[in-house]
Amino acid sequence: MKIIQCHKCKKYIHKTNRCFHCGNTTGFSEIEMPPIHENVITAYARVESLVACKKFVEALDLSHTVIEWMPNFASIFWLRLLAKNKCTNTAELIQKGFNCEEDADFCNALTFSTGEEHNAYQDI
Repeated sequence: MKIIQCHKCKKYIHKTNRCFHCGNTTGFSEIEMPPIHENVITAYARVESLVACKKFVEALDLSHTVIEWMPNFASIFWLRLLAKNKCTNTAELIQKGFNCEEDADFCNALTFSTGEEHNAYQDI
């Protein structure tokens, strides 16, 4: 999932139309994300699409293929976290709540992320 920076509050968040920190709706800039291994570009895009379409079980099943090729790829663990909690975005996840200290997918996303992506996970 893409990470953007809100120009109003300077926080890093997953791409959305409204900053959940300050409510801003304009002036976002996308940051560069780590590259996806060529053997799983399609699978990763499909996992993103399945989460967006609320096909959470399928997304979780397909995520294993991506993890096989990219076991240290933070973004796939974030998508797994959303799918496990039946959420399509960060705002839904925050509203539902989850145990950020004990969830393996969240801990892996946090552990394997760097820079702006890491900041986005830390803020959650």
